[in-house]
Amino acid sequence: YQEWALAAGLTGAQLAPAADPDGDGLDNLTEFALATNPLAPTGAAQRPVGGLNSEAGPSVFTLTHRRRKHDPPATIYQWSADLVTWHDFAPRIIVLDPDIDNDSRAELVTATRPRNDQETRIFLRIRHSIP
Repeated sequence: YQEWALAAGLTGAQLAPAADPDGDGLDNLTEFALATNPLAPTGAAQRPVGGLNSEAGPSVFTLTHRRRKHDPPATIYQWSADLVTWHDFAPRIIVLDPDIDNDSRAELVTATRPRNDQETRIFLRIRHSIP
């Protein structure tokens, strides 16, 4: 992380993993994990997107996001029915684009979680930590 932060031009308090120097709502650790620029606001096209997919059989909840290819932070996927209690889960990962920016730094993936019949909606999130 530290090498990436320095190479990205972060200095002083901006170096902290929880800092958000571009004010886009994504902290530096998330920018690192998504392979986005911490000094330029991350647009909607580069942010994670959740959904429900039932095209190929039983419905699954999906979270499509960019993922750093080299030296990624530890990633934990979680779901919640109420935004209060969160549960870890091991998603099925589908690689949609192995080189989303054509620079070998990031890929586009979809993480899936099966939906049971009682669930009308759930919330998904990604948590990152530096190992």
